[in-house]
Amino acid sequence: MNLPSAKIRPWTALAVIAAVCFAALLIGPFRYALFYNFIPACMIGSATLIIYRKALRNSPALTLCALVAVAAVFHWYNIAHFGVSFEFDGKEYWSLARGLAEGRGFSGAVYRSPLYPAMVGLFITAGDARGLWVVIFQHAIVLAAIAGTYALGRLFSFSKGASLIAASLMAMNSLLMQSAAFIMTEIVFMGLALGCLAALKLLFESPTTKRAIITGSAFAAASYCRGLLLPLFICGCMALALKKGKPGIRAAALSVLFFFGAMAPWCVRNFLLCGHYAMSASFGVQAFTKASAFHLENSSGPFFKRIEAPLDNVLRDMGRFPYAAPKIPEDDWQINRVPHALMDSLQRYHGYSFFSASDMLGKAAMEGFIKRPIGYVYSIAQSFSTLLFAHRELYPSIGALLPIDINRLPRFAARMVQGGVYVSGFLFLLFPLAALSQKKTLPSQWAPFCVVCMMYLLTAAVQIGFTRYSVPWEPLKILCAAFAVETAIRFITKNRLTS
Repeated sequence: MNLPSAKIRPWTALAVIAAVCFAALLIGPFRYALFYNFIPACMIGSATLIIYRKALRNSPALTLCALVAVAAVFHWYNIAHFGVSFEFDGKEYWSLARGLAEGRGFSGAVYRSPLYPAMVGLFITAGDARGLWVVIFQHAIVLAAIAGTYALGRLFSFSKGASLIAASLMAMNSLLMQSAAFIMTEIVFMGLALGCLAALKLLFESPTTKRAIITGSAFAAASYCRGLLLPLFICGCMALALKKGKPGIRAAALSVLFFFGAMAPWCVRNFLLCGHYAMSASFGVQAFTKASAFHLENSSGPFFKRIEAPLDNVLRDMGRFPYAAPKIPEDDWQINRVPHALMDSLQRYHGYSFFSASDMLGKAAMEGFIKRPIGYVYSIAQSFSTLLFAHRELYPSIGALLPIDINRLPRFAARMVQGGVYVSGFLFLLFPLAALSQKKTLPSQWAPFCVVCMMYLLTAAVQIGFTRYSVPWEPLKILCAAFAVETAIRFITKNRLTS
């Protein structure tokens, strides 16, 4: 597939540029992103295209090899200087994995889906006592995702130029490098999500039996890691059945069959042990985190009344009673500990199973959302905005790539250097404007943008906007930003670099 760069509508492009510049004058954060994030991204993209055309003889394979080699140096530095981190949920994953390696099985894997603890357990069994090889494996996934992002861009009809720019932005992304150092699911799930999207797109192109089986199995594997992709899988199968007629219906049915067939053993296991078919008991905890973080509980609700006394005791033990919701919940990471501590209390002292405790927390959260719909919508908007524009827990840093002290650089240079190691939500939102400036865009090019919005919205509906929740969707966000960067480069250079 050799898709040329789309032609630009000059007057539409000028109107888009004028609108962006006007917004930059009025909105401070947008102005900051435009100067210190968009300009470095354009510089990285231009350098990539120049090297691709002049030094590497128009060879995407050589360019990708060069980008992966450069990124490997950054990742090696990150591993050597930062090693392994068990922050956030890492200790729990490590405990589950060690139990598996020691022959205790998945006895504690109820709240967590089993794939990631099983993977870490295999490394422990092979002799990785400190988690270093787990981290090396996760860094390798990020390196593979550089080429994977290029391949996904081509699969979704982006030009070679935009796909290579996306690969170069992936190679420089400090958030992914930092995330790879944590014993957590985000990086592994990112790799699985890229594979699922590629499988679903290939199934749309040709709904064969083989591709249907691969797609269903891929989404099942991802769900064994995290369940976020289930709505996308359902929507994809429905769209396939509607668009492709009988072959699509047959392929969709086969994908669903293999998906649920692969999920059945774990669901049956949970039913036999806990009386519940769900993959994990995480929904109730997450929903109650959302409700308590934004103080959306319904204090007179019947479900909240049942857990009010245990909740007060937990808050007293944590030194947070009486509870006051923080103005920005993402700034208070320990707020995430309240529902977990409440779950433990309900199990130990009040006779609840893990699933029944999670169900109770979920129902208490839902009655709060129903009682305060405006507050709930506001909380979704705030979490969505935080995921898209802000950084909580993880912060982009040139220090994660190279031993550079930006405090010693002039202020402007420091901001420019720092702005080149991540892609902000503002760059992501330039994608629709860049698409409007094209004479023609293909529907498939909108898929990454829609998937990111969908996943951010799902996350914001039941969680608060910690940066780690956005990590699995960084490749798709970067792909959209790369399209906007390529459009700007084509407009400035009059297609000399991108034709």
